[in-house]
Amino acid sequence: MDKNKYRIKAKELLFNISEDEVLQLSLEIAKNLSAIISKLNPSHDSVIGGYAPIQKEAHWFESSFFEKMNLSVPHVCGDKEMDFYSVSLDELKSGELKISLDDKFKIQKVEPSILIIPGLGFDKNLNRLGRGGGFYDCYLKNFKGIKIGVGFEGQVFDSIPTEEHDRELDYLITEKNTYIRGNK
Repeated sequence: MDKNKYRIKAKELLFNISEDEVLQLSLEIAKNLSAIISKLNPSHDSVIGGYAPIQKEAHWFESSFFEKMNLSVPHVCGDKEMDFYSVSLDELKSGELKISLDDKFKIQKVEPSILIIPGLGFDKNLNRLGRGGGFYDCYLKNFKGIKIGVGFEGQVFDSIPTEEHDRELDYLITEKNTYIRGNK
């Protein structure tokens, strides 16, 4: 199966999840994500690059753990280019943030050291299937920090096709499992 067929299958899965289920599953994802980030960043001083959920993506921030964290989200600023800007948890939860930030949110540009990455699909080898725009692949090409994918367990396939430009994750967090690079 090629990438587009996996994208169609993942979109169908997301289409069939209700908004209530998204929020319920997101609570578990946030709990699992909090546990991993606590181990990776015990002093809570790292900049966390997250995302503003679109089209039923997991709400990774649904935990009080993130209240005192240094959070940021991407701003799509050019041809497959992204920059990250600081945001508060309240701004993130407001639903006002999109993939292209309004000027009022573009105040402090930052470099995340931990990146929380959405996807349409993932596999158990920690490969990610994006929406096809290539924004994260371009950003990850030079990213030296920790890459954590988040999604629902139904978005995890045994294997997905990869290409040379695809970047593997270090962790994948779902409501049921935490997948870690090197652990099968």
